[in-house]
Amino acid sequence: LATAGSNVRVVYRRIGAATPEMTRGARRAAHARLMRSADSVVAVANVLRDEAIATFGVDPERVVTIPNAVDPARLEARQDRASTRTELGIPAEARVVTSLGALTPEKDPVTHLEVVRRARQQAPEVVHLVVGDGPMRVAVERAAATTNGRDGRVVIVGSRSDVSELLAASDVLLVASRSEGLPGCMIEAGMVGV
Repeated sequence: LATAGSNVRVVYRRIGAATPEMTRGARRAAHARLMRSADSVVAVANVLRDEAIATFGVDPERVVTIPNAVDPARLEARQDRASTRTELGIPAEARVVTSLGALTPEKDPVTHLEVVRRARQQAPEVVHLVVGDGPMRVAVERAAATTNGRDGRVVIVGSRSDVSELLAASDVLLVASRSEGLPGCMIEAGMVGV
C-alpha cells in the first residue's frame, strides 16, 4: 500500500519457511497476494524459492535464490577468547552454548533456555550466552531467572556489535527456530569453527 501510485519497486525477501498457519486458508491467500504483488522475490535458499512457487503461486521467473553470505574479515576477533569470557563473567573452564539472534517468537528463545537447562543436567559446567534483543526480552529474562539463571549460568547480553568476539568465546551455537532458511549466525559460527 505504501508504494501505490509510485515508481518504487518492491523486492520481497524470503528468509524463513512459512509456518503451517500461513500455508492454509485466508492467511495463505493473503500471504500469496503480498508475495505476488512484489516485483521480485529473493529467497536465501532453494527450498524457500520452491515454496514461494509451489505454495504461494509466485511466477518462477520472478523468484531468485541469493544465498546468505558473510565477509570472513568481519569475523576476525579483536580480542582473545579468555578476555571476552572474563568481560562476560564466564569461567574459563565453562562450555559456552550461544544463542544468537532476535528475541522473537519465530526464533523461540525460551525453548533455547529449556534445551540448555536439560544439557546442564549432563554437563553442569555449561553456560548459556544469549545474544540479541527483541519483544521477548522480558519473557527470556523471566524464564532464565526462574529455571536456570539464578547461578550465573545464563548470561543475557542484548544486542552486540562484537559478534566475532562472542563466537570466539563460544563452544556451541544453538539454533532452535520455529522457521528459518539458513540463518546468518549459523554461517558465521561455521566459519569460525563453532
